[in-house]
Amino acid sequence: MTALKDAITAHREALAHLTRVCEQETRRLGACDQHVIEALELLRYQLHLEVDRVNDDHQVALPPGGNAWRADRYRELRIPA
Repeated sequence: MTALKDAITAHREALAHLTRVCEQETRRLGACDQHVIEALELLRYQLHLEVDRVNDDHQVALPPGGNAWRADRYRELRIPA
């Protein structure tokens, strides 16, 4: 669970930083450069993927149980013996 919390915290901090960068660019140039916007979107997407990956790792580590979705996901991702 710690890895998931760390990933979410890092995600929030990075998004806050990216927002500040875009705001600074907007103030400096009057508008945010298209390349800056594209770079920010790419970084945001990569951060979402990292949180998803950590969440999946956390979910797979949990034993299947009462949560039907989690049990199905566990069976999908489990490596056959």
